[in-house]
Amino acid sequence: MGVPSNAPEIETREVRLVEINGRVDRYASKAAAKSGAQSLGSVELEDEKGQIDRFLDADNKFLVQTFSGMTVCAPEECLSPYEPSGIEELDGFDAVWPQEPEEQDAF
Repeated sequence: MGVPSNAPEIETREVRLVEINGRVDRYASKAAAKSGAQSLGSVELEDEKGQIDRFLDADNKFLVQTFSGMTVCAPEECLSPYEPSGIEELDGFDAVWPQEPEEQDAF
C-alpha cells in the first residue's frame, strides 16, 4: 500500500498502531467504511487502541480497527502513535490478526 502524497504525517509505515482520543465515526465493518456507507453514528473514545488500515482521502480520515473490535474513521487530531511497552500489554500477542476474511489469506 503506497502512501498518498497528500496524506497526513501520521500515515507512515512506522506508525500503524495508534491510540484514539476524541469523537470518531463508527462503522459496521471496514468494507462499509471504504464503500462510503453511512456510519453507525459517532462515539467518544478515550485511550482506545487500534491499528490503522488506511487513509481515506474522500473523508480526510484514517480507517482504524480497534483492538476491542470496533471499526472507526478518525481525524488525525484524534490519533497518536501507540507503542506497547511489551507483549504483556497486548495480552501475549506480538502481531495484530486481520479481521476481514480476504486479509487473512496472507497468514
